[in-house]
Amino acid sequence: MYRRGGNGFGQDYNIPPKAEQWMADRAHAKTVTINNASHAVAVSRPAAVADLIFRAARDTR
Repeated sequence: MYRRGGNGFGQDYNIPPKAEQWMADRAHAKTVTINNASHAVAVSRPAAVADLIFRAARDTR
């Protein structure tokens, strides 16, 4: 599960951070925080998202 960090436009609270953390904990998810990312993380930080996808694919082999 991706957890967004602060961005240049203020905090993104579309889903409250405590609710995000509760859902991740309940799912036993590995979380990643990408700082300076907007709600559209794939647009605001594409290299970080690509790196996360490559690491996830590598770790499932």
